[in-house]
Amino acid sequence: MDTVSMTIGVSWTVAGLIIIGLAIPLVLRRIGPNNLYGIRLSQSLQSEDAWYAINSFGGKRMIVWAAPILLVGFATFFLRLKANTGLSLVLGFGPLIFVLMPAFESWCFAQKFQSR
Repeated sequence: MDTVSMTIGVSWTVAGLIIIGLAIPLVLRRIGPNNLYGIRLSQSLQSEDAWYAINSFGGKRMIVWAAPILLVGFATFFLRLKANTGLSLVLGFGPLIFVLMPAFESWCFAQKFQSR
């Protein structure tokens, strides 16, 4: 295993675990409205009911999208990335896509939730 594969694999795996760790309290509705932590959209700040519904949905989506991050992280340990700069760059910035997707899905859910 080369150092590039090890670095990217560890990064993806740790990122996936951190995302899941941050998402679990949101799913369990243990985080009340606050200024620092959670899905902070204008819709989620309208009421406690909206906060918990949007954050629970967002937390579930974060866990779903963290699964591919973990899978890619584990798979990266078995690749030879030192010799493949292009793939290294793609894998280096790839987690951004998996973080932006649940954010977008949460925003879409919040738009629908507001119209209820």
